Amino acid sequence: MDNTQSKWVEKYIESQKINDEIINEISSKPNYINWVIDYTKDKETFYSDDYMWYSNSLDETSKKNIKNLSLFYEAIYEYASKNHIYPNLDKFGNNYKIKYNNNEFEIGFMAGQGTIFYCKKETITDNSIDYNDIINNKKQENVDFINNSLKTLSEKIIYAYENGVPIEAIKETLQETINDISKTLVKKNNK
Repeated sequence: MDNTQSKWVEKYIESQKINDEIINEISSKPNYINWVIDYTKDKETFYSDDYMWYSNSLDETSKKNIKNLSLFYEAIYEYASKNHIYPNLDKFGNNYKIKYNNNEFEIGFMAGQGTIFYCKKETITDNSIDYNDIINNKKQENVDFINNSLKTLSEKIIYAYENGVPIEAIKETLQETINDISKTLVKKNNK
């Protein structure tokens, strides 16, 4: 690796370290979510590129926090992934609903020619992640059951493969099972 590549790698590693520290701060203290609540008092939505478009009218704290919106999403994503909470999918990206002290937000991203993160005020629903759970790193009640079920499923797949079931047959059966479950869910949701 030449000197230029080496410097780039060092800068990248340092940048990732800083981002990890910010994500840790966002996910362990209420400072960022409190800023979001305050910042959205007079607006319904803001975007990760607002700091560029409205830089003349923003204070330094708002500029910094708007830039960190993607890291806010990342903090939510990391918690949700550990707890088997999956995002809401849409045409151009995905989002999570979070609630904190009687405030609810949709935090997500849209991808096209680039990726933009957004924060949008929402009405409180039952399927929102409580931000206190993120701050307290609370394990959701069903995580152990899900992990044990997935471990059992994995062991059964390995056992079948090791006893002569072709990997292609295993893939086909898993896909058929997932398709059947998906059809049932679609019928159930359309009632």
